[in-house]
Amino acid sequence: MSSRPPIPWRTGLSRGLTEFRQDFAPSRLAGQLLWPVATLAVMYWFRNHDVAGVLLGSIMFPSVLGMFTIFGAQLMVQYLAADRDDGTLLRARSTPLGIPAYLIGKVTLCTMTLMTYLAVIAIPGAFIVHGLAPMSLGRAATLCWVLLLGMAACQAVGAVLGAVVPSVRAAGYAALLLMGWIAISGVFYPITALPAWL
Repeated sequence: MSSRPPIPWRTGLSRGLTEFRQDFAPSRLAGQLLWPVATLAVMYWFRNHDVAGVLLGSIMFPSVLGMFTIFGAQLMVQYLAADRDDGTLLRARSTPLGIPAYLIGKVTLCTMTLMTYLAVIAIPGAFIVHGLAPMSLGRAATLCWVLLLGMAACQAVGAVLGAVVPSVRAAGYAALLLMGWIAISGVFYPITALPAWL
């Protein structure tokens, strides 16, 4: 009988998939999909409102996709802070290659969660929002790689913030910082419309 050395990629992916299945179990599905579905309902409600000759839905659609992508940073901060509080990180540190496997698992969980949220918003949103450019294969591919790159960047920021915050309460303050980041990032409105001091 030969024993293979532990591979953090395999362990982390397995852990992330298991946590994703638990988070999206039928008993927790309504809570997980509440915000994406509520956001989609708001987009539907405002889809035909005209603002300065532009349909509000066509402005909201990319903004909402960007907001949910940035939400990956907040997810990562919350997961790391909660797992530090309950001792999960300490247990991961005591196993061989536990921290890399743990981090890969959390990145997998965050990425799959965000992809689910984005799919719930983007697929129906593309049909209910008027004024969008027709989707071609090239545009769809560009949208996918930009969203994936944004998720990777935001989750990296979230991992750094999650490593710095000392408690779950401090993670709440970090979430406020991330909400401020979203507000001044130009995701919801053109950055040129912001005051000059920002």
